[in-house]
Amino acid sequence: IMIDYSYLDTLINDCEIAKQSKPINTYIYSSNEDLETFFILHRKELIQEDIFAIYIIKEINGNSEETRFKFEQFKHNKEIACPKLNHNPSDVLYVGSSSKNVINRLKQHILGAHSKTYALRLVNWFQGEYEIEIRTYKVASNILQLIEDNLSHNLHPAFGKTGGNNK
Repeated sequence: IMIDYSYLDTLINDCEIAKQSKPINTYIYSSNEDLETFFILHRKELIQEDIFAIYIIKEINGNSEETRFKFEQFKHNKEIACPKLNHNPSDVLYVGSSSKNVINRLKQHILGAHSKTYALRLVNWFQGEYEIEIRTYKVASNILQLIEDNLSHNLHPAFGKTGGNNK
């Protein structure tokens, strides 16, 4: 049987592109700021059709073990879709990406979403301070996924799975 390595060759090439990819812009949202004002200020840059975003949600000045416990309780007591609970507590709560509308996706994580949409729903269980770093990229979606997976691998977020949703 002849083995075709084109899949692996493509993956290696995509990984090289991902390693070279740099964000076009980086935005930081603090939970102390007004959410709508932040989105109004940056809406034009954040929802361009060919711009994708990766976001990192971090707890600021908190107790990661206590936060993990609170999320675990919230997740356990509700019949709603919540991100996976990872092995270790971390001040990095979640790493995610959006290829359509990062503003709507972040609102789902902050304010809540449909019960079948996987989101943190911070408003329901988290009382601390947080910061969201939003990095925008002009890359193909498969490259964005590799960048997100690499960030997640390095940052060890407390919640969320790795890999895309299209599997």
